[in-house]
Amino acid sequence: MNTLYIRIAKKVDNTVFQVVDGQKKYWDPTFNKPLPYSSGQQVKRCIIEEIANSGNFQLAPTTFEVKIDKEKKSKDGQGGVLTACDPTFVDQLLGGYMNITGKSNVKRRSPLSISAMRPIHPKLANIDKTKGSFDRRGRDNNIVRFIDSKTKEEIDINDAIIDEVLDSLEGAQKNFHTQFLPDLQQSTGIFVFDMAIDLNRLFTVKYDILETEITDEIRDKLIENGWDQVGNLFTLSAEKREMLIPHIVDGILNWRITSNQSRNFSMMEILAVATSTNVHEVSGAIRAELDQDEHAQLVLSDDAFITESAGAYSNSFNASPTAINDARSKIIELLSKHNPAQEKVTL
Repeated sequence: MNTLYIRIAKKVDNTVFQVVDGQKKYWDPTFNKPLPYSSGQQVKRCIIEEIANSGNFQLAPTTFEVKIDKEKKSKDGQGGVLTACDPTFVDQLLGGYMNITGKSNVKRRSPLSISAMRPIHPKLANIDKTKGSFDRRGRDNNIVRFIDSKTKEEIDINDAIIDEVLDSLEGAQKNFHTQFLPDLQQSTGIFVFDMAIDLNRLFTVKYDILETEITDEIRDKLIENGWDQVGNLFTLSAEKREMLIPHIVDGILNWRITSNQSRNFSMMEILAVATSTNVHEVSGAIRAELDQDEHAQLVLSDDAFITESAGAYSNSFNASPTAINDARSKIIELLSKHNPAQEKVTL
């Protein structure tokens, strides 16, 4: 098989995946409720950042074009955003890239296909609303400014109208060192996401004038960096694959949403991991079912690597304190034994 499938269940506590109207969500038409989710793109970004952190890898630079009007000597809007299109950077090798300009047409499809991280069942996740405040009452160097709500101009604190306003206020209304925030939304529940890793593309790059993944300049760089070449296919050397694979697996297992899109931190501990080159084995290994009373429960098969944390949500008797390490070893084994440069069979 040329594809490795992975499903991971995580427990999420009071966190925000992405701040869009408080929390990114979709509507479930079967159970008639909004459900939170994290996009596959955000999951992929977090995984690649964790891979880079694990191996101390340098991420590729990005070129931001800015348009300038020479006559007016001023900025004239935004231009394009160009990536390096260089697979010697780990984020380009794993995340893919595309630059389509007047001078070049280079693109590489990512070998990692990642689903959205969504509730494993609508009844096992929820969006909660909370109140919040920006409270600085304990400081004696705060500054209070009064602003005219119509003109937006500042009103002098000694203006007589300020005294009239203060006389009209009662109790907590006179507290100007706290601002109350609108309702905040955050997610809690059991979530799952899926990955499909194209093993043939994971460590290979094709040089083809009809389907260009790299430029002539990058091709020469790959040769200088010791990539193996067979025809128009360049493959990362076996030594570098052996070095990189454990970091890839660590990124898949250890990532958290820690970007500035997440307001609250959650450990997002893993409950179970399932992996196989057979997609049907993975899809059924971690799932949810309704009992006779229509209560949803987490169901984990013996084929999954089940952590001790899962005991709070599942009746599985196969939980293990070494589940994460066992899953790590299994995924490393499956990634390592695949030969990305194997020849295709003809009949």
